[in-house]
Amino acid sequence: MGNAQIVRRISLDNLKYWVWVAQVFGPANHRFWDVTKEYNEIEAIYSALKNGEIKGLSEKEKQSVRTTHIEQSEKIIEYCHKNDMRIISFEDDEFPSRLREIYNPPTILFCYGDLSYIDDDVVLGVVGAREPSEYGVKVAENICTELSKVGTVLVSGFAYGIDSIAHKCALKHSRTVAVLGCGLDYDYPAENAKLKRVLAKNGAVISEYFPGTKPFYDNFKQRNRLISGLSLGVLVVEASSKSGSLNTASHALAQGKDIFCIPPHDIFNEKFSGVAGLLRDGAIPVFSHLDILYEYFDNFSHKSNDIKAFENIFIKSTEAPEITQPKERRKRTVAKMKVTEPQQIIEETSTADLSSLDGTKRQITELLADGTLLADEISQALDMDISQVLSELTELEIDGYIKALAGNRYSL
Repeated sequence: MGNAQIVRRISLDNLKYWVWVAQVFGPANHRFWDVTKEYNEIEAIYSALKNGEIKGLSEKEKQSVRTTHIEQSEKIIEYCHKNDMRIISFEDDEFPSRLREIYNPPTILFCYGDLSYIDDDVVLGVVGAREPSEYGVKVAENICTELSKVGTVLVSGFAYGIDSIAHKCALKHSRTVAVLGCGLDYDYPAENAKLKRVLAKNGAVISEYFPGTKPFYDNFKQRNRLISGLSLGVLVVEASSKSGSLNTASHALAQGKDIFCIPPHDIFNEKFSGVAGLLRDGAIPVFSHLDILYEYFDNFSHKSNDIKAFENIFIKSTEAPEITQPKERRKRTVAKMKVTEPQQIIEETSTADLSSLDGTKRQITELLADGTLLADEISQALDMDISQVLSELTELEIDGYIKALAGNRYSL
């Protein structure tokens, strides 16, 4: 039995312990890494937690250790196996190496599809508006298509708008990874259910959230660190000053990744104010897909077919700068940009400008302007199917326009 097989077997044997600690501490919780940094083996961590040997746990964490049983973890593994979901633990040889290097990496990833290629390819995160302008759509389609033609893997968040454009363009020529803010088996957005199945066959759909987890607002804030963590850089196509895309950019910068931005179509339009701010702070402007390819030319040197494609592009292009130029530019750019804590970006985006909304979303916020309402009450007032209303409410919550309250109630 080869070493790779041994590593895989050990990982499978330990998988129940990884699932267990994810249950105890919850997804996206840095506390697991904080309290277990003196340990190297997951089974030893499990035993130490169960025996009360690890100090510094909160009362809530101690309670979770006592009430979470390994049999529950085994049932989750069995459920995933029956539903074609793979669970990739932190120690698994398929776990993306770039994610191991970020602050607060996930302990486990639930996965549809294949992630084995992710460390060997140029990977770019692509984020932007859910309701992009005609300009944003045109630019995103062009650049994402051209990047995928030379093998770039595009990572995005599976939302409407720019995310979906990136995924669909990548599928034509390369591969793509969708990072969800809910369980893999939860179809959100509902209209993208078919796309999810296609992605699973031509890339991967991943989440750190357990099956059945709904798309709560906080999940998407945490999801963003994985989009940037998987990537060498992040392209922000179109974003207002209130956009959640700025949260992804902030994570990327904190992780030492490149920030690329499409220059605004209209500098006076609020839809582009977030991008304008990033460019002002030193993000790399993108006027062509070549601006991104030059940055990662060296990453393709081990792939003969792709390097020939790159060389042909460089030879034909009249706009090509010296190949060494982008590296120096990147050093200056990263040094110049201000690192804003992701939480600060989140808080700044929570007070949204309702004037930018239209259609159903605007109608919902106008109803909520008079006070708190149940989802059913909104459905009745708009004469709209409750499933569609819930989808619109979730998007408004994610974008920071409304708050979800107990009892399925909502407010501005």
